Formats: sequence, C-alpha cells, structure tokens
Amino acid sequence: MKVTRIIERETDCKERGLPIMIEVHARELVVRLKGQRQRYSVSYAGIYWMGAKAEAERARKEGRTSPGRRS
Repeated sequence: MKVTRIIERETDCKERGLPIMIEVHARELVVRLKGQRQRYSVSYAGIYWMGAKAEAERARKEGRTSPGRRS
C-alpha cells in the first residue's frame, strides 16, 4: 500500500493523561501527545528492529534460543 497523504489518528493509549496521536507518513511514523507540539519520528525499519530486539530479549529471558541456532 502506498501512502499518498498523511493519515492522523488518535489512539486509546494515554501518556501523562493525554491521548497519543500517530501520523502515518510514507517512510516514517510520527507520534505525539494530543495538544502538544513535540513530535517524535521513527522509521518503519526502526520500528521493525525495536520489535525484533524486544522479542529477542523476551526469548533470552525465557532461556530459549532462536529457531535456527544449534546448542
């Protein structure tokens, strides 16, 4: 799917009592608190690697190795 315009949505999640807003851009995701000007941009590749890193950390804590790894 090609993003040709910015899509902005309010989430159900709150931080400091304010809803988190997201903006979907073609190459990045922008997050901010509703009513605030401070914005944080994250590339989609960055989001992917944050998720992969969190999963690897969770797997490490459970004591299992990755599927392709031999002990």
